[in-house]
Amino acid sequence: MQTAMNLNEIAEGFANPALGTQKVFRQVLDAMAHPGRIIELDEWVPVEGLDEATTALALTLLDFETSLWTDLPRGASALQWVTFHCGSPMGSSVSEADFALVTRPESMPRLESFCLGSEGSPHQSTTLILQVEHLEARLGRRLMGPGIDGSCDLDAGGLPDHFWSSRKNARALFPMGVDILFACNNRIAAMPRTTDWEETPCM
Repeated sequence: MQTAMNLNEIAEGFANPALGTQKVFRQVLDAMAHPGRIIELDEWVPVEGLDEATTALALTLLDFETSLWTDLPRGASALQWVTFHCGSPMGSSVSEADFALVTRPESMPRLESFCLGSEGSPHQSTTLILQVEHLEARLGRRLMGPGIDGSCDLDAGGLPDHFWSSRKNARALFPMGVDILFACNNRIAAMPRTTDWEETPCM
């Protein structure tokens, strides 16, 4: 049974939706152009169960034309907020959704489970928004590829053991693959499908 939505209890979105989405979209483009770079967002809203960056990404990237898969529990206030403000069709399977909003990455599906696109239409793949426990530079895995000057290190906390091996497998299927946006507090970092990784050498 679907839980009725109480509009009086739903948190607000951007105070100025047009300006807010424009600002965040430019910062998302900057993050995608410079994988591994941590960017503090200028616009966000507080919503219980979601980090500030997650709300900003949802308001900016999701709409009634983008299907969504999420691990948010049915009836959760955060899910009602996403449904109300973004209007994305829910109920898409992991393998079909345009976007995936993951708030519990430790139990997320393997990346191969999401839509990787096809050789003829690689852009028709899932973009993942992963809300992680922490996001730190100069730690974690070493990222390499287009948009990175040499290499950079990024640590995203709370990811399952299979994430990085799944990411390596998906990278081998380029131009197919998934693009990833990490969100933590009011910060984001991107790992597009063009980015490869290796273990950080021990010092």
